[in-house]
Parts: sequence; structure tokens; C-alpha cells
Amino acid sequence: MSGVQSSAPLTLVTGHEDAHTSILWVVGPLDDLTADSFETECKRVASRSRLLVIELSSCSFLSAAGLRAFVRLQRGLPGAIALVTADAHFEMLFRLAGLERRLPRFAKVTEALATAGAPHPWGGSAPTEHAPGRSQPPPPEVSHARFEHGILGGVSNHAA
Repeated sequence: MSGVQSSAPLTLVTGHEDAHTSILWVVGPLDDLTADSFETECKRVASRSRLLVIELSSCSFLSAAGLRAFVRLQRGLPGAIALVTADAHFEMLFRLAGLERRLPRFAKVTEALATAGAPHPWGGSAPTEHAPGRSQPPPPEVSHARFEHGILGGVSNHAA
């Protein structure tokens, strides 16, 4: 067995999509078991957008396989990518992989949208929090209970 693997499922939730922007929330680990599904879903979602915002605050683990997926995405997607993470460990991994200059990172989705110059999906100026009922990630208490069973959709991989 190569690399580190987790038995937890990965769920990718597509947020707001329009002609300009897609937001993908990552829930669970990006490891040897899940990196390929993550990359495939990112390509599918990004094919309809000029900007793909990948929100990593619920990403529980990032392995070398997950980093390789980011490298391939950065090189192969036609549009721009912005990452949302405030995790110091993830920041260090991106820096060590040489991705700090190639993949801009932000603390909040609204910052990524505003800085990237994309039209804000809720209209007007970027609010400090998600507008009610619009493209917000599922609450943390819902994500683990419901995502594991695929009720909210997305890509879910379960280790055998």
C-alpha cells in the first residue's frame, strides 16, 4: 500500500454555479482513495465556469495524492482556481508543494469571489456571510450525518 488512506468518505458539494463561478465544498479526506474522484468532479464542475472556488474548511486530511490532484488541476483546467482554507497545516503543504504562487488562497469564499473579480453569486457587493437560502455549505452537524448516506448528493467514496 502506498501513501496514507482514510476510511472516511469524501463528499463534494457543488454550491452556486453560474456562467462565471462554481464553488465546491470538500467534506472529508483528500487521500489515495478519494483524490481521483475529487479531481474528476473538479474538472466536471470547472468545465462550466471561468472560476472554480474550492472550499477546504471541512477537508479533514490532505495527503500527497490530494496535493498531486491540485497540481494536475492547476495545470489542466481552462479557468482559474481559488482555494479557501485557513488551515495552517494545509498552507504549509501547499507551500512545500510549490503551489503557493500558482493557487491563490483565501480565508472565506466571499474573499475569493471578490478578489478574483468574479460577479458575486448573490448580487451586489460581497456580504460578510452567506446570504440565507443561497449557495451556502451545509451546516457541520448535517454534513457528517447525511453526507455519508448520499442524501445531499455529491461524490461519496466509501473505503471497502
